[in-house]
Amino acid sequence: MVLVFALYCAATLWIVATDREDYQWDFRTYYLAGKAFAAGDDPYVLKSLQKHSEPNRVVDKPFLYPPLTLHLFAAVAKLSPAQAYEIWLAVKLAMLCGLLWLWHRDLTPLRPAVLTVPFMLLAFNAALFWDLEAGNVTIQEQFLIWLGFAFLLRGGLWRFAICIALAAQFKLLPQLLSVALLLLEPRRGLRPFLASWGLFGIGLGAGTALYPGYTREFFSAAAGLDELGHTNPCLRALVGDLLLQAHLPAGLATAIYALMVIVIGAAAIRVLDRRRSEDGSRDNRFVWAYLCLTFALAAPRFKSYAYIQVLGPALYFLRLPVPPGYMALDLALAGALFPNAFNPMPGRALIDLVQNYSPWLGVLLLWLRANASARMGVETAPAIVD
Repeated sequence: MVLVFALYCAATLWIVATDREDYQWDFRTYYLAGKAFAAGDDPYVLKSLQKHSEPNRVVDKPFLYPPLTLHLFAAVAKLSPAQAYEIWLAVKLAMLCGLLWLWHRDLTPLRPAVLTVPFMLLAFNAALFWDLEAGNVTIQEQFLIWLGFAFLLRGGLWRFAICIALAAQFKLLPQLLSVALLLLEPRRGLRPFLASWGLFGIGLGAGTALYPGYTREFFSAAAGLDELGHTNPCLRALVGDLLLQAHLPAGLATAIYALMVIVIGAAAIRVLDRRRSEDGSRDNRFVWAYLCLTFALAAPRFKSYAYIQVLGPALYFLRLPVPPGYMALDLALAGALFPNAFNPMPGRALIDLVQNYSPWLGVLLLWLRANASARMGVETAPAIVD
């Protein structure tokens, strides 16, 4: 079975690597934005991207990252489209290997077991395949985040702070993960925490000072994003979708979402406080994995490929014991992690809603499972590999 999934993965990668027309569509936008930026055109306008596109190709995905990141993509755009495509994919695969190794070494052992391989490939609506096929920057971002955790686990607070600030330059929200410094190292973590936010702010500030017009366009485009359904299966989108299905005013979404975030945050604080050992210390792996789950659960925007962040934590929590009586939760979890794409049943609108948001529902159930595990006290998790 493991061999079958390995062959399937290899075949998918071969298709992605050889079919530039249909895959890595996000990277195509990055590449064209870099071209437009280098030529002095506005990279936040679709017409500019279309101008630098290959003939007869329609460009419909705008560039949605801060202006300072354009320097990276302008450097990549100096390559031919074929070279840039291949190098970007190769870098993604190399960083994916590094990410898997970091999970294996620092979070939970990854063995080629019967269920581990299909879990990594298919969990959270095949988040890993989504990113490999879309060519998004998620794997690179997650590699930096988890490299930072590897440093943090070994006392490298400042290196963690730098990694988080660098990772957050693209999508901004990952900067919130720097709170791990205050959770895990409350005495020594304040200065690195502030420094991380300072470095993050310098990146945004430099972009604003150098490109004020582009910065306004970026924030205007970001504020206008309102994707619902399977492409953005997050809490904020779910609330909006539920209001839409119930024919209630969409203006209620922000208030309901904020209230739910407060509830999630309060529950998370209680769980982390309960997880303290008798000497007041905390299990660093539990806290970090739980923080990643809570972030995914509460984030106002969390695209389908962003769920790569919780693949490692999901395996970690699935291996922790929970109190008796949680069999129903685990059965529901299995359904959320490996959803069926076919919905021939009555009540299709509700079924489609569950289908679209199954990755977020999977995180919710894992989060509840982690809360249940915390009630059992500090248990020994699977040993990490030296």
